[in-house]
Amino acid sequence: MGANFALRRSIVDRVGLFDEALGGGGPLRSSQDYDLAYRVYRAGFAVILVPDVKVDHYGSRTAAQWPATMKAYGVGDGAFYSKHIRCGDLLALRLFSVQLMWGGARYAKGVLLKGELRPNDYLSHLFVGIREAAKFAIDRKQRLYRETAKGKMTVTEANVVSGVQRHK
Repeated sequence: MGANFALRRSIVDRVGLFDEALGGGGPLRSSQDYDLAYRVYRAGFAVILVPDVKVDHYGSRTAAQWPATMKAYGVGDGAFYSKHIRCGDLLALRLFSVQLMWGGARYAKGVLLKGELRPNDYLSHLFVGIREAAKFAIDRKQRLYRETAKGKMTVTEANVVSGVQRHK
């Protein structure tokens, strides 16, 4: 999670900033922090978790908000994997395959043990993310989405927490 992180300027100069298509409010809804960390890692830098550094992050959701949040996470993650796979990144393909395997196993467990036939919001929206990401071109050097006639960097209301006032 990118709720609190630090990055050297030299790394930004090399890998770029957040992908504007990803993230809450972006057309592909989430995974901007995961994408940036992945690009940093693939550029040969270390990504370090320092548990001693703490921040209060008020990103909680109500029970009613979780289904939409999980759908947005699925869309963003699908778009994240899609972008890197389209760039020929076999690690991204492997990570996506593992994600599908674990998601499918969790779904099968729910069906077999609990009789839950409801679709998994996150897992099914991975494929929505892949479909939506296909509308965008990719700057392969920086691995950032670029606008096309079908894929626009429009602001959406994805991941908006109810009751929050937006300034216009």
